[in-house]
Amino acid sequence: MDTMTDAGLYPMNAQEIAEWMEEDPDIFPLKTIDEAKDKRWNSRNITNSLFSDILLGVAVGMIAKKTAERVTERNRNSMEERTYEFLSGAWEYGRDIMLGEEKRKGMETVKEWSATLDFKTRDAHRELDGKRVQEDRPFEVNGDEIWFPRDPHAAAYLRCNCRCALRTIHLGYETRTVRRENVRTYYENGTWEKKIIPYMDYKEWYEMKRNQMGDIEIQRQI
Repeated sequence: MDTMTDAGLYPMNAQEIAEWMEEDPDIFPLKTIDEAKDKRWNSRNITNSLFSDILLGVAVGMIAKKTAERVTERNRNSMEERTYEFLSGAWEYGRDIMLGEEKRKGMETVKEWSATLDFKTRDAHRELDGKRVQEDRPFEVNGDEIWFPRDPHAAAYLRCNCRCALRTIHLGYETRTVRRENVRTYYENGTWEKKIIPYMDYKEWYEMKRNQMGDIEIQRQI
């Protein structure tokens, strides 16, 4: 199957993806590994693991086993994080391209930044939440530009480990009235659920939670 479809709005086939890779190769990860950087990263993790176990008085045999397990797990976790970042970044790039296609077809659309509603969202993305720009313009924050979440050309503090999304807004056909929190709420029946709330931007949501929970409880959840 050589076609992906974003909510049925715009089909993306293998040829178009190949063209994106040629026009902007940074949108996808490199096929090679920076061996020197990889060795430094593993060496640092091995050293940290060894010192930690030595200070705790762990037996020599267990130190070797635990160090191997930790380094392997950290490599796997790092790979998963980078894969998610690249793939989801490419997906958001596709949404950005889709907006240009819709504009050429005469549809009035803008792109909107949508941050995650929890207390771990970084300050710059809290500021961007709900901001709208034309499809051919980047979002701006702190004097920096970013075209879409996990944009590979953006500054690292805006790109790395981003959990935001890009929304397509069709002017005159806006129907979004609710959002889902990424904070679990405890209910009397013993269940934890992420609440669906009336639509509001991050700043409004944070003030609401601050009034409900207080600063001390918010800090505990960060």
